[in-house]
Amino acid sequence: MKSKLLKLTFLSILTLSLMSFMIQQDWYQFQSEKFGYKVLFPTEPIKDSKIIETDIGQLETDYTMLTDSNLEADNLVYMVVKTKYPKKELNSNDKKIVMNFFEKAINAAINKSNGELLSEKVITYGDYPGREIKIASQNGITNTKMRIYLIENTSYIVETTYKKEKEFNASSMKFMDSFELLEE
Repeated sequence: MKSKLLKLTFLSILTLSLMSFMIQQDWYQFQSEKFGYKVLFPTEPIKDSKIIETDIGQLETDYTMLTDSNLEADNLVYMVVKTKYPKKELNSNDKKIVMNFFEKAINAAINKSNGELLSEKVITYGDYPGREIKIASQNGITNTKMRIYLIENTSYIVETTYKKEKEFNASSMKFMDSFELLEE
């Protein structure tokens, strides 16, 4: 009798555990013709556009962002930033310009976060160049993972910020892997 009760309890716990893995959170699909991409967020993000002054003139920057104040969340920030540059200043077909662009973009990200570069690897989006970097910031408490793509004269930065111990979380990968450019 005790053995049957134990087996029944075990099967109940196993069934409930398996069911909990099957329950999937519905993510919000952000899609914008103006921004030129679609991407999945855990919930609806904020979106905005800003004009920034640079040494090459005014640049329009579009971004979507979701922050989570729950310190136990997989990620504290999910963000995509799109910046269009003048064609005469930036073109993904010119290897020298591309190398210089990525070097400056990575250094700017490190300086902005007052962080330290942990890793960098060459990636692509289709035939276009990109970089994936990881930066430690806040004295090593948080890390930011960024994928930077250069599509002709437009950059796209897809990033998540998370507590160091949440480095390999599925939510970050789902977000990053869901990024897709819309066809013009």
